[in-house]
Amino acid sequence: MKLMTNDHFGRSPFDMKLIHPQPPRKDAEACFKWLVACSSADDQLNWAWVVHEEPTSIRVAGARMKPQMICGGELKADVCNLVTRLYSQLDDQVYVNNGTRDPRWRHFLPADWALLALQHGSNICKSSPAVVSMFSGSHITYDVELCRMVIAPVELEGAWSCYVWDFMEKKLSILDPLLSRYGGNEPVIRIKHSRAAPLLLDALLACRSQYCNSRGYGDQELNLNSWATKILGNFGGTRTFHKHNTGMYTLFYAREFDGKDLHQKAGVRTIQYLRRDLLYQLLTMRGNIGRRIISCPVTAP
Repeated sequence: MKLMTNDHFGRSPFDMKLIHPQPPRKDAEACFKWLVACSSADDQLNWAWVVHEEPTSIRVAGARMKPQMICGGELKADVCNLVTRLYSQLDDQVYVNNGTRDPRWRHFLPADWALLALQHGSNICKSSPAVVSMFSGSHITYDVELCRMVIAPVELEGAWSCYVWDFMEKKLSILDPLLSRYGGNEPVIRIKHSRAAPLLLDALLACRSQYCNSRGYGDQELNLNSWATKILGNFGGTRTFHKHNTGMYTLFYAREFDGKDLHQKAGVRTIQYLRRDLLYQLLTMRGNIGRRIISCPVTAP
Protein backbone atom coordinates (compact mmCIF):
# COMPACT_ATOMS: atom_id res chain seq x y z
CA MET A 1 0.00 0.00 0.00
CA LYS A 2 1.32 3.44 -0.95
CA LEU A 3 1.31 6.10 1.75
CA MET A 4 0.34 9.69 1.11
CA THR A 5 2.67 12.17 2.76
CA ASN A 6 2.02 15.79 3.63
CA ASP A 7 3.93 17.15 0.64
CA HIS A 8 1.49 15.48 -1.75
CA PHE A 9 -1.19 18.03 -0.84
CA GLY A 10 -1.48 21.47 -2.38
CA ARG A 11 -0.78 24.69 -0.52
CA SER A 12 -3.63 26.65 1.00
CA PRO A 13 -5.06 29.31 -1.32
CA PHE A 14 -5.09 31.60 1.72
CA ASP A 15 -1.31 31.22 2.05
CA MET A 16 -1.00 31.86 -1.69
CA LYS A 17 -3.24 34.96 -1.49
CA LEU A 18 -5.72 33.42 -3.94
CA ILE A 19 -9.00 35.14 -3.14
CA HIS A 20 -12.25 34.81 -5.08
CA PRO A 21 -12.99 37.89 -7.21
CA GLN A 22 -15.78 40.19 -6.11
CA PRO A 23 -18.62 41.16 -8.46
CA PRO A 24 -18.99 44.80 -9.56
CA ARG A 25 -20.41 46.34 -6.42
CA LYS A 26 -22.71 48.88 -8.05
CA ASP A 27 -24.36 46.31 -10.31
CA ALA A 28 -24.61 43.69 -7.55
CA GLU A 29 -26.24 46.24 -5.24
CA ALA A 30 -28.73 47.35 -7.90
CA CYS A 31 -29.62 43.76 -8.72
CA PHE A 32 -30.18 42.85 -5.08
CA LYS A 33 -32.28 45.96 -4.41
CA TRP A 34 -34.44 45.14 -7.42
CA LEU A 35 -34.94 41.58 -6.15
CA VAL A 36 -36.03 42.76 -2.72
CA ALA A 37 -38.43 45.34 -4.15
CA CYS A 38 -39.93 43.37 -7.04
CA SER A 39 -43.59 42.43 -6.78
CA SER A 40 -44.68 38.81 -6.62
CA ALA A 41 -46.74 39.63 -9.72
CA ASP A 42 -43.61 40.43 -11.75
CA ASP A 43 -43.51 37.91 -14.59
CA GLN A 44 -39.72 37.82 -14.46
CA LEU A 45 -39.96 35.75 -11.27
CA ASN A 46 -41.43 32.94 -13.37
CA TRP A 47 -38.38 32.82 -15.61
CA ALA A 48 -35.63 30.25 -15.08
CA TRP A 49 -32.85 32.60 -13.99
CA VAL A 50 -30.22 29.92 -13.64
CA VAL A 51 -30.02 26.84 -15.84
CA HIS A 52 -26.73 25.01 -15.41
CA GLU A 53 -26.15 21.66 -17.08
CA GLU A 54 -22.65 20.54 -16.05
CA PRO A 55 -22.08 18.11 -14.47
CA THR A 56 -25.82 17.67 -13.79
CA SER A 57 -28.82 19.84 -14.60
CA ILE A 58 -29.85 22.48 -12.06
CA ARG A 59 -32.73 24.81 -12.94
CA VAL A 60 -33.85 27.57 -10.56
CA ALA A 61 -36.62 30.07 -11.31
CA GLY A 62 -36.72 33.57 -9.90
CA ALA A 63 -39.67 32.75 -7.64
CA ARG A 64 -37.59 29.95 -6.14
CA MET A 65 -34.41 31.99 -5.81
CA LYS A 66 -35.85 35.19 -4.31
CA PRO A 67 -36.96 33.80 -0.91
CA GLN A 68 -33.61 32.06 -0.50
CA MET A 69 -31.43 35.07 -1.31
CA ILE A 70 -33.19 37.95 0.46
CA CYS A 71 -32.32 38.79 4.07
CA GLY A 72 -33.89 36.25 6.40
CA GLY A 73 -34.36 33.81 3.55
CA GLU A 74 -33.87 30.11 4.16
CA LEU A 75 -31.38 28.29 1.94
CA LYS A 76 -32.54 25.18 0.07
CA ALA A 77 -30.49 22.42 -1.54
CA ASP A 78 -30.90 23.62 -5.14
CA VAL A 79 -29.37 27.06 -4.59
CA CYS A 80 -26.79 25.56 -2.23
CA ASN A 81 -25.75 23.17 -5.00
CA LEU A 82 -25.34 26.11 -7.36
CA VAL A 83 -23.17 28.00 -4.88
CA THR A 84 -20.78 25.09 -4.31
CA ARG A 85 -20.55 24.76 -8.10
CA LEU A 86 -19.82 28.50 -8.30
CA TYR A 87 -17.12 28.21 -5.62
CA SER A 88 -15.40 25.49 -7.65
CA GLN A 89 -15.51 27.71 -10.73
CA LEU A 90 -14.05 30.65 -8.82
CA ASP A 91 -11.27 28.44 -7.45
CA ASP A 92 -10.52 27.36 -11.03
CA GLN A 93 -10.38 31.00 -12.07
CA VAL A 94 -7.98 32.21 -9.38
CA TYR A 95 -5.64 29.25 -9.87
CA VAL A 96 -5.52 29.80 -13.64
CA ASN A 97 -4.99 33.54 -13.22
CA ASN A 98 -2.16 32.87 -10.79
CA GLY A 99 -0.53 30.41 -13.16
CA THR A 100 0.15 27.90 -10.40
CA ARG A 101 0.42 24.19 -11.11
CA ASP A 102 0.05 23.26 -7.45
CA PRO A 103 -2.43 20.51 -6.54
CA ARG A 104 -5.74 21.95 -5.45
CA TRP A 105 -6.11 22.39 -1.67
CA ARG A 106 -9.89 22.01 -1.33
CA HIS A 107 -12.81 20.31 -3.02
CA PHE A 108 -16.42 21.45 -2.58
CA LEU A 109 -19.23 18.91 -2.51
CA PRO A 110 -22.86 19.84 -3.25
CA ALA A 111 -25.62 19.63 -0.67
CA ASP A 112 -27.03 16.62 -2.50
CA TRP A 113 -23.96 14.59 -1.59
CA ALA A 114 -24.69 14.83 2.15
CA LEU A 115 -28.34 13.94 1.59
CA LEU A 116 -27.31 10.76 -0.23
CA ALA A 117 -24.54 9.99 2.24
CA LEU A 118 -26.90 10.16 5.20
CA GLN A 119 -29.24 7.75 3.44
CA HIS A 120 -26.70 5.21 2.21
CA GLY A 121 -23.48 5.58 4.22
CA SER A 122 -20.67 3.43 2.81
CA ASN A 123 -23.07 2.01 0.18
CA ILE A 124 -23.43 5.40 -1.48
CA CYS A 125 -21.50 4.49 -4.62
CA LYS A 126 -23.68 1.46 -5.36
CA SER A 127 -26.96 3.05 -4.29
CA SER A 128 -26.37 6.40 -6.00
CA PRO A 129 -24.12 6.08 -9.05
CA ALA A 130 -24.67 9.77 -9.84
CA VAL A 131 -22.21 10.73 -7.09
CA VAL A 132 -19.34 9.91 -9.45
CA SER A 133 -19.80 13.34 -11.05
CA MET A 134 -19.18 14.94 -7.66
CA PHE A 135 -15.63 13.55 -7.60
CA SER A 136 -14.49 13.08 -11.19
CA GLY A 137 -15.21 14.14 -14.75
CA SER A 138 -14.10 16.67 -17.34
CA HIS A 139 -15.65 19.51 -15.31
CA ILE A 140 -13.15 18.89 -12.47
CA THR A 141 -9.80 20.32 -13.55
CA TYR A 142 -7.71 18.93 -10.68
CA ASP A 143 -6.98 15.67 -8.87
CA VAL A 144 -9.45 15.37 -5.98
CA GLU A 145 -7.25 12.71 -4.39
CA LEU A 146 -4.60 15.37 -3.75
CA CYS A 147 -7.03 17.81 -2.09
CA ARG A 148 -6.23 18.19 1.57
CA MET A 149 -9.69 19.53 2.41
CA VAL A 150 -13.09 18.24 1.34
CA ILE A 151 -15.89 20.64 2.22
CA ALA A 152 -19.61 19.87 2.32
CA PRO A 153 -22.74 21.76 3.41
CA VAL A 154 -24.85 19.47 5.57
CA GLU A 155 -28.48 19.99 6.59
CA LEU A 156 -29.59 18.38 9.86
CA GLU A 157 -32.85 19.01 11.71
CA GLY A 158 -33.69 21.96 9.48
CA ALA A 159 -30.37 23.76 9.98
CA TRP A 160 -27.16 23.88 7.94
CA SER A 161 -23.58 23.23 9.04
CA CYS A 162 -20.25 23.15 7.24
CA TYR A 163 -18.29 19.90 7.42
CA VAL A 164 -14.57 20.02 6.54
CA TRP A 165 -12.52 16.84 6.33
CA ASP A 166 -8.75 17.37 6.57
CA PHE A 167 -7.02 14.43 4.87
CA MET A 168 -3.58 15.46 6.09
CA GLU A 169 -4.46 15.57 9.78
CA LYS A 170 -7.31 13.01 9.56
CA LYS A 171 -9.61 15.48 11.27
CA LEU A 172 -13.22 16.52 10.74
CA SER A 173 -14.04 20.10 11.66
CA ILE A 174 -17.73 20.90 12.09
CA LEU A 175 -18.72 24.56 11.85
CA ASP A 176 -22.28 24.86 13.13
CA PRO A 177 -23.76 28.38 13.10
CA LEU A 178 -26.14 27.45 15.92
CA LEU A 179 -23.30 26.88 18.39
CA SER A 180 -23.54 29.73 20.88
CA ARG A 181 -20.66 32.16 21.33
CA TYR A 182 -19.40 30.63 24.58
CA GLY A 183 -20.39 27.07 23.73
CA GLY A 184 -23.14 26.73 26.31
CA ASN A 185 -25.23 24.60 23.96
CA GLU A 186 -22.32 22.47 22.74
CA PRO A 187 -23.66 19.22 24.31
CA VAL A 188 -26.87 19.61 22.29
CA ILE A 189 -24.94 20.47 19.13
CA ARG A 190 -22.61 17.51 19.65
CA ILE A 191 -25.52 15.10 20.00
CA LYS A 192 -27.04 16.44 16.78
CA HIS A 193 -23.86 15.65 14.86
CA SER A 194 -22.94 12.42 16.64
CA ARG A 195 -24.90 10.16 14.29
CA ALA A 196 -24.34 12.11 11.08
CA ALA A 197 -20.57 12.53 11.31
CA PRO A 198 -19.64 8.80 11.16
CA LEU A 199 -22.12 8.17 8.33
CA LEU A 200 -20.75 11.03 6.29
CA LEU A 201 -17.14 10.01 6.88
CA ASP A 202 -17.97 6.43 5.92
CA ALA A 203 -19.57 7.65 2.70
CA LEU A 204 -16.74 10.06 1.90
CA LEU A 205 -14.05 7.43 2.33
CA ALA A 206 -16.05 5.06 0.12
CA CYS A 207 -16.32 7.74 -2.59
CA ARG A 208 -12.63 8.57 -2.47
CA SER A 209 -11.66 4.92 -2.59
CA GLN A 210 -13.99 4.30 -5.54
CA TYR A 211 -13.48 7.46 -7.59
CA CYS A 212 -10.22 9.09 -6.42
CA ASN A 213 -7.72 6.29 -5.91
CA SER A 214 -5.71 6.32 -9.12
CA ARG A 215 -2.50 6.77 -7.13
CA GLY A 216 -3.27 3.96 -4.70
CA TYR A 217 -3.51 6.07 -1.55
CA GLY A 218 -7.19 5.52 -0.76
CA ASP A 219 -6.95 2.33 1.30
CA GLN A 220 -4.91 3.99 4.04
CA GLU A 221 -7.88 6.27 4.85
CA LEU A 222 -10.52 3.58 5.35
CA ASN A 223 -10.02 3.26 9.11
CA LEU A 224 -12.70 5.47 10.64
CA ASN A 225 -11.13 5.19 14.09
CA SER A 226 -8.07 7.13 12.96
CA TRP A 227 -10.19 10.26 12.45
CA ALA A 228 -10.82 12.91 15.09
CA THR A 229 -13.89 15.16 15.16
CA LYS A 230 -13.92 18.71 16.50
CA ILE A 231 -16.83 21.12 16.70
CA LEU A 232 -15.49 24.63 16.17
CA GLY A 233 -17.15 27.74 17.53
CA ASN A 234 -16.93 31.47 18.16
CA PHE A 235 -17.12 32.25 14.46
CA GLY A 236 -20.10 34.54 14.46
CA GLY A 237 -19.51 37.42 16.83
CA THR A 238 -22.14 38.29 19.41
CA ARG A 239 -25.22 37.51 17.37
CA THR A 240 -27.44 34.54 18.15
CA PHE A 241 -28.12 32.69 14.95
CA HIS A 242 -31.46 31.28 13.87
CA LYS A 243 -32.13 28.25 11.70
CA HIS A 244 -33.22 30.30 8.71
CA ASN A 245 -29.83 32.04 8.66
CA THR A 246 -27.66 28.93 8.99
CA GLY A 247 -27.51 28.31 5.24
CA MET A 248 -25.78 31.57 4.40
CA TYR A 249 -23.43 31.28 7.36
CA THR A 250 -22.55 27.76 6.19
CA LEU A 251 -21.75 29.04 2.70
CA PHE A 252 -19.60 31.76 4.23
CA TYR A 253 -17.75 29.24 6.41
CA ALA A 254 -17.18 26.92 3.44
CA ARG A 255 -15.31 29.60 1.51
CA GLU A 256 -13.52 31.32 4.39
CA PHE A 257 -12.31 28.35 6.50
CA ASP A 258 -8.52 28.02 6.28
CA GLY A 259 -8.21 24.74 8.16
CA LYS A 260 -8.04 26.28 11.63
CA ASP A 261 -9.98 29.54 11.59
CA LEU A 262 -11.98 31.80 9.31
CA HIS A 263 -10.01 33.98 6.93
CA GLN A 264 -12.50 36.70 7.84
CA LYS A 265 -15.13 36.68 10.56
CA ALA A 266 -18.84 36.55 9.87
CA GLY A 267 -21.18 39.30 10.97
CA VAL A 268 -24.67 40.49 10.09
CA ARG A 269 -23.39 42.95 7.49
CA THR A 270 -20.95 40.39 6.08
CA ILE A 271 -23.77 37.94 5.45
CA GLN A 272 -25.92 40.66 3.86
CA TYR A 273 -23.09 41.37 1.44
CA LEU A 274 -22.71 37.64 0.79
CA ARG A 275 -26.37 37.37 -0.23
CA ARG A 276 -25.97 40.34 -2.55
CA ASP A 277 -22.76 39.10 -4.15
CA LEU A 278 -23.89 35.49 -4.55
CA LEU A 279 -27.08 36.58 -6.30
CA TYR A 280 -25.09 38.45 -8.93
CA GLN A 281 -22.43 35.75 -9.23
CA LEU A 282 -25.00 32.98 -9.70
CA LEU A 283 -26.77 34.95 -12.42
CA THR A 284 -23.47 35.51 -14.24
CA MET A 285 -21.69 32.23 -13.52
CA ARG A 286 -19.98 30.43 -16.36
CA GLY A 287 -22.33 27.99 -18.10
CA ASN A 288 -25.58 29.64 -17.01
CA ILE A 289 -28.03 29.52 -19.93
CA GLY A 290 -30.98 30.84 -17.95
CA ARG A 291 -33.09 33.80 -19.04
CA ARG A 292 -31.58 37.21 -18.36
CA ILE A 293 -33.44 39.57 -16.04
CA ILE A 294 -34.44 42.73 -17.90
CA SER A 295 -34.77 44.87 -14.78
CA CYS A 296 -31.36 44.00 -13.36
CA PRO A 297 -27.97 45.29 -14.59
CA VAL A 298 -26.32 41.93 -15.17
CA THR A 299 -23.24 41.73 -17.35
CA ALA A 300 -22.94 38.54 -19.40
CA PRO A 301 -20.11 36.26 -18.22
